[in-house]
Amino acid sequence: MKARNAKAGLLRQEQAAIYVTRDRDGDDPRRLSFPILSADGRETTTDLMFASRINVGDKLDEISAYWEPAKDGVCRVHAVWRVADAKAKLIFWQEATDCSAGPKTEFKTVLERQ
Repeated sequence: MKARNAKAGLLRQEQAAIYVTRDRDGDDPRRLSFPILSADGRETTTDLMFASRINVGDKLDEISAYWEPAKDGVCRVHAVWRVADAKAKLIFWQEATDCSAGPKTEFKTVLERQ
């Protein structure tokens, strides 16, 4: 739970593996692993994402997701990865400490890479 940085209830929901392929016919599929920050702040990886919380960008080279973490004092995480050469690189990580504002929840940027 803490290594995946997700609450136990969320881990029981449907999870999905994401694959990239060489072409639209699905040739040469490769399963992506996603770098994430664990609850203790260290970088680790996961190869499963929460199916209902994934957003693939228009150019298909950027994937974002959000979830409720297993980190005390943080109510939501927002992460963005850039995908190139069948590898996902963590480029953005935000955390929110108060989710009572709903869609207007304020996030603090913890990591930003280009």
